[in-house]
Amino acid sequence: AAYNFPLDILASLNFSYQTGRPLVSFTRVFDLNQTPQMSIIAEEKGTERYDPFTMVDFRLQKTFRIYNSWRIHLFADVFNLLNTDTFTAYRSYSLWQTNYQEPMYMAFPRRVQLGVKIEF
Repeated sequence: AAYNFPLDILASLNFSYQTGRPLVSFTRVFDLNQTPQMSIIAEEKGTERYDPFTMVDFRLQKTFRIYNSWRIHLFADVFNLLNTDTFTAYRSYSLWQTNYQEPMYMAFPRRVQLGVKIEF
């Protein structure tokens, strides 16, 4: 959503919601020499899922007209406004690993980006 306020001020909000992606756990098939031969899916797909993921981004922008059609836009973006900390990946999906389902990646923390655009 975006709204243009008077005095060339723009505010926008981007909301994103994702249900948790399905997790797939693997196990290995061993031969008699105890070396892994292949990985197989250990459970039905979709029985486990990542947590749901909500992301909110916000922008505030001010536009200045400087010469005929020339404009300068000053803006600030805030990504992950609510500072969501949902994990998006695990170190291992293998049931035989000690780091099985140990969190590895999560959403980037709240960040602010400042910028200038020149339009002519």
